[in-house]
Amino acid sequence: MKLDLRAFLLRWRLVELAAGLCALGLLLRARAWLPAKYFYDGDYIAALNNGTTGIHPDAYYRSIAGFYAHLGLDGHPRLTGVLQLALMVAAIGLALRNARRWSTMAVAFGAIVLGGVYLTQYSKDAVVLLLVLPILVVLRVPEWTPAAPFVAAGALTLYGALFRSYWLVIAALFVTAHVALRRGRRPVLLLPTAAAMFVIAAAGTLVVRHDSLDTFRAAANAGRGGSPDAVTLIAPFLDAPHSISAGLANALLTFGALLVPVPLLLAGGWMHVFGAVLLGALTVRTFAAARNSAGDRALGVAVTLLLAFVVTQALFAPDYGSHLKHLTPMLPLAIFALSRADAKRYAYARSTA
Repeated sequence: MKLDLRAFLLRWRLVELAAGLCALGLLLRARAWLPAKYFYDGDYIAALNNGTTGIHPDAYYRSIAGFYAHLGLDGHPRLTGVLQLALMVAAIGLALRNARRWSTMAVAFGAIVLGGVYLTQYSKDAVVLLLVLPILVVLRVPEWTPAAPFVAAGALTLYGALFRSYWLVIAALFVTAHVALRRGRRPVLLLPTAAAMFVIAAAGTLVVRHDSLDTFRAAANAGRGGSPDAVTLIAPFLDAPHSISAGLANALLTFGALLVPVPLLLAGGWMHVFGAVLLGALTVRTFAAARNSAGDRALGVAVTLLLAFVVTQALFAPDYGSHLKHLTPMLPLAIFALSRADAKRYAYARSTA
C-alpha cells in the first residue's frame, strides 16, 4: 500500500508539531538569540502594568496593558507567551485543514516560527489573533460563511476602536474591496482595486489633513534614523515632502516592496532573510489562490482582508520589520486561502481525471 505522505503529515499534524516545537524553542531562548529591539513592545507593556516605565504612556499601549491585566496575565510573561503560541498553532491548524501542497505546509511552518518570535510576549499584535480565530471559524463552516464579511468588518472595527485606530482604515478598505470584487466577480481586478484604494486614501488625506500620504510615515519615523530599526526603515522612494503625486507614488511603490520584499531581504540578518523569503512565497501563492476566488465567498473574504491590511501597511508601517511583525497574526488567513485553493485545485484535478 502506497503511503500518501502529505495526507499522513496533515492527519497527524506533524507539520504543526514540528513548527510548534521550534517556536517553543524560540520562546525559551529568544532573549539570547534575538536583538533587544524584538522585545521593546513586550517590555514596555510589562512596565506599564508594573508601573516601572519612565516613558509617557501611549494610550493604545495602555489599552493593551489593561487588557492583559484584566485577563490576569500581567506578571506572567512566560505563561502569556505559551498561551499566545498555542492560539497561533490552533489558528494555523484551523486554516491548514484542506492543504494538499508542500508549499502550503512550508508557509504554515514558517508562520508558526514567526509566531515564536513575535507573539510569545506581551504584544498588541498577539491580540489580533483573538479577532482572526472567529473569522476563521466562520469561514470554515459553510452555513456561517455568508456572515463572514460582517464578522470580519465588525472584528476590525472593534480592534480599531479599542486598540489601534488605523485598523478602522483596514475595516473601511476591506468593505470597499469586498464589495468591488464581489460585484465584479473577477479576481483580475485585485490589483486595480488596490490602486483605487490608494487613490481614495490620497484624496481623503488631502481633504482631512491638507497634506500627502507621506505625512503619516514621516511622523512615525521622525528621529528614528539612528535607531536599531533604521536598517529596515521605509524611506520614501521619491523625496518630495508634501507632494500629493509623490506621496501617492511612494505608497504604491511601498505596497510593491511589501509584496516583493527585496528591501527586507537586503537588510541582512537571519530573521529578515527568513521573513523576506516567507513573504515572497506567500505573495506568489496568494495571488495564485486569488485566481480561484471568483464565486467563492470564503476565499474572497480572506483575500480581500489581506489586501486591505497590506494596503494600510503601505500607508502607515514605519519599517519593513514592523510590517512583518504586524502581518504575523494575519498569516492564518493567508494559509486558509492557500489551503482552500489547494482543495479546489485537487477537486478539479479529480473531476477531470
